[in-house]
Amino acid sequence: MERKITTTLMLIVCSLMATAQPSIEWQYSLGGTLSDLVDQGNRVSNTMKQTPDGGYIIAATSYSNDGDVTGHNGPPSAADNWIVKLDSLGGIEWQHSIGGTADDFARGVDITSDGGYIVIGDSFSDDGDVSNHFGSTDTSDAWVVKLDSNGNIQWDRSYGGSNFDVGSHIEEISGGYIFIGDSRSADGDVSINKGIIDLWVVKIDTVGNIIWEKSLGGSGSERPDVIRTTSDGGYILSAFTSSNDGDVSNNIHPPPFWDIWIVKLNSIGNIQWEKTFGGSLIDYGSDVVETTDGGFILTGYTNSTDDDMTCNKGMRDNWVAKLDASGNIEWSKCYGGSDNERGKSIRQTPDGGYLLGSSTESDNMDVSFNNGEEDCWIVKIDSLGVIEWEQSYGGSDFETISNAILTSDGGIAFVGQSLSNDGDVSGHHGSLSEQDVWMVKLSTLTGLSELSSNISFFNVAPNPAVRETRFNFHLNSASNVLIEILDMQGRQIHALLNTRLPSGQHYVDWKIDNDLTTGIYIVRLIGEGIPVTKKVLVKNQYNH
Repeated sequence: MERKITTTLMLIVCSLMATAQPSIEWQYSLGGTLSDLVDQGNRVSNTMKQTPDGGYIIAATSYSNDGDVTGHNGPPSAADNWIVKLDSLGGIEWQHSIGGTADDFARGVDITSDGGYIVIGDSFSDDGDVSNHFGSTDTSDAWVVKLDSNGNIQWDRSYGGSNFDVGSHIEEISGGYIFIGDSRSADGDVSINKGIIDLWVVKIDTVGNIIWEKSLGGSGSERPDVIRTTSDGGYILSAFTSSNDGDVSNNIHPPPFWDIWIVKLNSIGNIQWEKTFGGSLIDYGSDVVETTDGGFILTGYTNSTDDDMTCNKGMRDNWVAKLDASGNIEWSKCYGGSDNERGKSIRQTPDGGYLLGSSTESDNMDVSFNNGEEDCWIVKIDSLGVIEWEQSYGGSDFETISNAILTSDGGIAFVGQSLSNDGDVSGHHGSLSEQDVWMVKLSTLTGLSELSSNISFFNVAPNPAVRETRFNFHLNSASNVLIEILDMQGRQIHALLNTRLPSGQHYVDWKIDNDLTTGIYIVRLIGEGIPVTKKVLVKNQYNH
């Protein structure tokens, strides 16, 4: 009878725990039989937004001309901007392929005050929908397209010079738009080039005329991610740099390595302050937003294990840093496991915490589960960076994320791309060697602390465990705490801790007995409220 009661309790606990992370309300694979993408390298973190009607607008790049995609311009070897409007349940309301006969890549979209949309990317075309291309079709221009509410082109304009110019992110501002890209040109629309590749910030009016433009950087290369408006009328931008001169200060890591570069501009594009962050290897910036206290939260990913990045847990980790209003680090943390993570977007949540959109290849440390290869990974952290919950989404193949947002109903939506047609992913178009855009809507945002009122973080590492492992947890207030080890039938194997602890972060080490059989065990942490559980794989070298 005792075993039955324990097992039943475990089933109840596991059922409650399953609701701690958001579940998928709906998901769609979007595209055709060729590749359809929203995650192209490092400059795509603003490819989806929620529209005022509760739907979504997506800026993607497509090689297809079947399935969900119609009107492709040029041969299948050439990419088009693919703009898709979804309703609130993920159904396609309209879609448009825009571009010319060469490659045209979409990298960002914003909703405009007239009910339309503004799209940015880069174009190699000089025909079709593309106007005023600079130079030859061997080089790209930044390309901005204004659409009406139904996706019809109202105007378009190419920006740049005779060399390579790329558009990355655009936002509507009072009287026009602000966009960021990178440039190798020093002619045409580009007044100066300071190195190999510069950041290029351009303010345009409502019909695309340039009001001012600025090249930012040093003698090396700078590559941008986002530019966002700030409450003082200026701008904050996230990039990465290999320079240590010119506009870039305090970069102690010379080429070929990169540092994260955060730059604060005033309303006319002059630098107010700039900061480099990183270590001795390659570190990339991905996203930055202003926080309610006047500071900033940024995310990127790091390969370094020194300087600003001593928290690295594996090969490549997410890195999140909270900055004050002057760009000084208030706190920073790495998130991930022993394999690769790539943080792409971050948003402040109504409770003062943050929502991190990432990709992960790990299945240990901070990452509780991997569906196969690479997953989309959503992480909720509190105001000090402590993980409240995390969840991986995907199938048995590769999924990567472009960005994650908070939705008007209190949920989460994210967009990425997928090669899978199993697990969380269904409806893949064409062969599994060609990627689809993957759009996912998650249920109302809940946190682990909402179910377990006193435990806001619980982690097991290393996992798998050989000789010993450590249980890390955070108590919101003082509490009696019991930690016990159970087998998969719910039987108690060991009571590791039973005492009262103060609020704060704690850790307990579990030295694994030599006679414990190799297998999966359940760690149960009971504070005040609903217990929390983790699975740990024990690989006992003495007893198989």
